[in-house]
Amino acid sequence: MFKVQLNLRKVVAVAICLAGGATIFAQEESAQKETGVKIGETTWATCNVGDKGEFVTKPSESGGRYTWESAQNVCPAGWRLPNVAEIEDLLKNPSQQVTKDGVLGREFGKTPNTIFLPETGNVNIKTPFSPNGEISKNPNDNNHSRSKFGYYWSSEKASMGKANYLYFAGKYARRTTYSRTAYLAVRCVAE
Repeated sequence: MFKVQLNLRKVVAVAICLAGGATIFAQEESAQKETGVKIGETTWATCNVGDKGEFVTKPSESGGRYTWESAQNVCPAGWRLPNVAEIEDLLKNPSQQVTKDGVLGREFGKTPNTIFLPETGNVNIKTPFSPNGEISKNPNDNNHSRSKFGYYWSSEKASMGKANYLYFAGKYARRTTYSRTAYLAVRCVAE
């Protein structure tokens, strides 16, 4: 007897083979569909992007890191990178440094419409990455800063090889620019 489990997006198929026969059971996965939180005029995802086209499962998970170019195509269907105006609008809302699930980050918005962005660090040195442009999510990876700072890409380029991004550390949060070759986190907004 052996058991095979295949993850087919939203359906998990399990086959148990017994003495030449196979029984297949299908069960829907209990995956949460991202609905987002409206802050100002923008609906923000509640979780970061992990692998391309997928959100992580908890707001406190930092997800993957992407260059600005690869970040342009990592949001799941119906979602995209925020533009500068949307980041500026988010920054006009109340925010504070908080801890969620033991992870330091920043909460934006007014209750009940709030989002938590974990401190993600960045990667600005050459390091191995997967074919989809994602940096290791291993918390023991010492190739990048993991704490004390939040770095999130916007969809808009700046000048001289840079792009706009959301930055926060301690009591400060702002939009600024950074090298497009750095690996930063992605928090999507609804299309």
